[in-house]
Amino acid sequence: MEDKKLPIPSTDYVYRQIPESFIKFDNGKYIPKSSNFKPDPDGLSVNWSRMISLEDTYILIGLSYRHKKEEYKDHRQFKVFKFNVGFLRSISGIESVEHNPVINGNPAPVGKPNNYSHSLVMYQDDELIRKTLSTHIRDNQEDTYCLFEANSLNERLEELRQRLNDTPYHRA
Repeated sequence: MEDKKLPIPSTDYVYRQIPESFIKFDNGKYIPKSSNFKPDPDGLSVNWSRMISLEDTYILIGLSYRHKKEEYKDHRQFKVFKFNVGFLRSISGIESVEHNPVINGNPAPVGKPNNYSHSLVMYQDDELIRKTLSTHIRDNQEDTYCLFEANSLNERLEELRQRLNDTPYHRA
């Protein structure tokens, strides 16, 4: 694994993981709160689907520590949605979608696995953009919601966690 940044074609997709506590279930649809799309100063964190499977997205969640805690995230408490990169680039105010791998070491520390698929959607915090992303998911659920049985990974994740940082996810 290397940290080389690659161009992301507009035909590709990026995954956005969202904690269930930021999602409303209404009329059979998962609708993320627009606040979930508030970007960090460097952009909105996503994973490039060409570089990572949906299963590996959930594994990375489960191998990552919660914010400011030495406690693993519960992968079962997340839903994953996908956005077409061309759609994102077409939204007024979105400056770019860029591949931005996160390589934390070789091996990476426990709780901070490497993520070669990591990418950023770059924009200034804008309520209209956040609402546009949330509404897009609501109105295009069949194309955006990534159905995955997270419980299918419970045993595998426990085995990987027992290996600490001696996993393929921690090696560059």
